Amino acid sequence: MVGCTSGGGGYAVFDRDPVASDELPAEYVERDSDLIDAGTSRLVGEHEGTRLYLVEGATGSSICLVVLPADEEGMAGCGGGGGPMQVSNARETYEVRPDGYDVPDGAVQISENVFAVEP
Repeated sequence: MVGCTSGGGGYAVFDRDPVASDELPAEYVERDSDLIDAGTSRLVGEHEGTRLYLVEGATGSSICLVVLPADEEGMAGCGGGGGPMQVSNARETYEVRPDGYDVPDGAVQISENVFAVEP
């Protein structure tokens, strides 16, 4: 499960230097290296055992939400748009919003940019 919105300027999480916990698992990076720029990954939080990362897309023009559940294979996807977007699987729905957007109604805030929302 993953989703993205356009990159550049709207995600302050990328202004900080990466730390060890920001690193994506090697097996995931090998699988999706054509989609994401793994060197830009930032762990933004965890929700019900699922680790969530914001990552710049491999093309440099998108921001991706990488979702790594503890009990199943993770997913990633990227796109453009610059505004809120949702990513869902059978169990969870997440919304990614650039800096400065309001918290979605009824959402659980995971980071400044990522929220767990009702599907």
